[in-house]
Amino acid sequence: MKILKLISIADIFTCINALLGLFSILATVSGWYFFAINLILLGVLADGLDGVFARRFSKKWYLGDYLDLMSDTVTFCVAPAVLMYRLYFNPADIPTSLDSFWSTLLDPNKVPVLIPLACGAIIVTGILRLARFCYQSPFIHGEYFIGVPTPSAATTLTLMMLLDLDLGHGEPGTLYPVTVGIMALLLAFLMICDMKILKMHGKIEWLAGGLVILAIVLNEYPEVVAMVFVASVVYIVGGPFALRRKEKKTIGPKGKKRPKAPAEKKESEDEGPGRERS
Repeated sequence: MKILKLISIADIFTCINALLGLFSILATVSGWYFFAINLILLGVLADGLDGVFARRFSKKWYLGDYLDLMSDTVTFCVAPAVLMYRLYFNPADIPTSLDSFWSTLLDPNKVPVLIPLACGAIIVTGILRLARFCYQSPFIHGEYFIGVPTPSAATTLTLMMLLDLDLGHGEPGTLYPVTVGIMALLLAFLMICDMKILKMHGKIEWLAGGLVILAIVLNEYPEVVAMVFVASVVYIVGGPFALRRKEKKTIGPKGKKRPKAPAEKKESEDEGPGRERS
């Protein structure tokens, strides 16, 4: 039981994140879709808090990164994939003949192959994204992520499904399955691409957490969910541009990076071994 002595405050939130992912899957299987979505969004908050506590009370070891990888796999890869499969895949749409196959393939309300493919893509690319982050975190201390973080991808996809449920009065149907499947495939690609996206720190991080809480508390209002969904998309799309703008500010008149202020140096030294929202 020596491993219990190694667990920090941040690791407790990581374990809570994994449990929220598990209960979200169970809620989806039981047909409690709104509850399942809320649990995924609560997992996003728990994942953010483990990063805050890891930077505040960091230890010079890397167990937290591996715990984060495993819990994020459950909450931000498997749970959204199971929810998407349950909401948008109908086994009755599987064609039984060649003629019905082509007619089904052209029907945007069905496309039975797309949703399982998108579910698999979310899980595989999410695992690859998390493994790359875990491998690189001891060596990279920067102001950016490589690829869209799994919590951001899961939040965007989950809010999209929540908005569909709100507009459909508890049932999916406002959005075509092909629309959700293409969005999932796009997010899967963005997770493993080499795009650099600015990390959220300070007030921006707390603002993002406040928007997630707003979506949880007011999840029956489509206007609120749509606002938070748009904010999530804006972060994904605008993150690379915000990073470039920040990098330009750090370049001096002769093309050299300006030295960090003493407060910034101290902050980066106190952050510890790179525990961030992955």
